[in-house]
Amino acid sequence: MIKRKAKHLAFLSVLALMMVLRCFPFVQASSPFDDWLQQCEEQGYPDFYGGRYGNKVYFLAEDAISGNLDQYFQVKGWIESDGIIIETVAFSYNDLNATMEILDSMALSGSRPQAFDNANWWRPDLENNRITVGLFSCGEEEINRFKETILDSPMIIFEEDTVQYVPYDGAGSTLPNGIWVLLIVFGLLAILVLVFLVWQRKRRASAIAG
Repeated sequence: MIKRKAKHLAFLSVLALMMVLRCFPFVQASSPFDDWLQQCEEQGYPDFYGGRYGNKVYFLAEDAISGNLDQYFQVKGWIESDGIIIETVAFSYNDLNATMEILDSMALSGSRPQAFDNANWWRPDLENNRITVGLFSCGEEEINRFKETILDSPMIIFEEDTVQYVPYDGAGSTLPNGIWVLLIVFGLLAILVLVFLVWQRKRRASAIAG
């Protein structure tokens, strides 16, 4: 009877462990390119890097790279060995981020241009290597007003967005599905440990009584 309970408990523990591992696909070994990206997030990106979107990585053209050529060819080799597609773009990831920072700073400044009232959002569009700005009214006059009073840059493209932006206040928020799975799994593990401890205590009590 005791052996049967032990086997059953071991089976449940292994099952729970497998569920936990399925929730953590990132436990798999990372590639040199992934490690390099992690390092860049901490120390800064080189000027030849244009971003990543899906299974594509964007680089500046080789003749547009002023330095870091050795690093460029090394990273390019890692990417090609991973089967990732490389495409050439005009603007670096650093340039796109710098443009985003300019827009954010101007929108929050005390002398905020009135043209921002017509701008619903702005975000990096890595797939098109641009910063996309959503305007409520996106006619030629509104676009020119934005360029004249805010920023005129070849990196910026415009699209119409008539949906009024409502700041998220967290009401009715829910945890991601993956978090719920983890909570359930860890709860099951806690129950298994508790059952095992109770069983051990009863076993010791029976041994003493015997």
